[in-house]
Amino acid sequence: MLITPPSDYDVTSSNALTETYIRTLLYVKSAEISKKPCLMHLQTFTWQRSNLSNRRFPTILELRNMMYSGLCAGVKGIL
Repeated sequence: MLITPPSDYDVTSSNALTETYIRTLLYVKSAEISKKPCLMHLQTFTWQRSNLSNRRFPTILELRNMMYSGLCAGVKGIL
């Protein structure tokens, strides 16, 4: 079952959630071509930054964003 965003959702490509969704949807479609399921592994490592003292892990909201964008795009599982 594919989950679709609400009709009033901002779907411009500059929206961070939309960017994540579009990228994940392309991965899912590529996996479908090869007849393989697409599994998502949420990012749990620190973000790359030029200043090493300013590195951080993704927040709970960012992890939630990654998870739901994957489900909306049709991933078959999340690790």
